[in-house]
Amino acid sequence: MSKSVGLLRHAKSSWSDSSLADHERPLNSRGLLAAPRMGEWLSRQPWLPDVVVCSTAARAAKTWELVSQQWRDAPGADFRAELYHASADELLTQIQNLPDVATNALFVGHNPGFENLLERWVNHADKFPTAAFALLELPISSWRDATWATQVALIVVQKAKELPA
Repeated sequence: MSKSVGLLRHAKSSWSDSSLADHERPLNSRGLLAAPRMGEWLSRQPWLPDVVVCSTAARAAKTWELVSQQWRDAPGADFRAELYHASADELLTQIQNLPDVATNALFVGHNPGFENLLERWVNHADKFPTAAFALLELPISSWRDATWATQVALIVVQKAKELPA
């Protein structure tokens, strides 16, 4: 038995309104185009999540909204403030606390936590840009069994900028 974790970094956000708190920054025009493209690509993959955990940041929530609109049967998201700037250790805790009825989990969130998690689990040291997706496979039957020692496989990394326009 195995479980899988998808990591979807929020799409490109706007810095144009300096009065907004970081948590409230919206997507910019590039992000508004990239998120649906990534959603369309994901909809054609043999992997879709049973459970979605999304940061409460505006840019992450909008990314999930635009991605999920491309899917026929997208699950609802569990919006968690804990994902906003979560460290790799905090992300691992979130993974360990997933319900075991779920086989495929998607996290929509932020760097540097996602990059650090990828580097620690699968030695992936490349940049993980906005609107990028990574799929990890874990040889576990219960999410509680996920640890830094788990032999995780990196199945795919897809960057939105590499998808056709």
